[in-house]
Amino acid sequence: MTTNRQSEYEKELSELKARIEERNSASELKARLEERNSAHDNEVSELKAKLEEEARDRQSKYEQELVESKAKLEEVSGLKAKLEEEARERQSEYEKELSELKARIEERNSAHDNEVSELKAKFEEEARSRQNEYEKELVELKSRIEERNSAHD
Repeated sequence: MTTNRQSEYEKELSELKARIEERNSASELKARLEERNSAHDNEVSELKAKLEEEARDRQSKYEQELVESKAKLEEVSGLKAKLEEEARERQSEYEKELSELKARIEERNSAHDNEVSELKAKFEEEARSRQNEYEKELVELKSRIEERNSAHD
């Protein structure tokens, strides 16, 4: 009789351990998701820094070209005015490109944030649901154990 009871307890203990491992697996998934999100955030930051550096390089190049052009064509006012107008157009194009790049980065960041929020909410809801199930099963298991103990007494 004691061996059967011991065997049943060991079986229930194994089931509880399996459920706990399953719950820990959800935590690991959440940790991996956070790790992936962090890596993506780093990648976005690096891309943004690279794009800004390229924009600064372009700006520097355009400014250098403008200075050189002004020095060479200072005597010819008509050509000088034309070059200044071209430089303003280039600046406008640069600002437009930069603005578009920033908008795309913000759009990707926003989409990423939304995805992260949705996944986080999903995992949290799943974890709460599993926790509730585990707690119900634990209460039932305790009740069965108490019933068996009182039946044996």
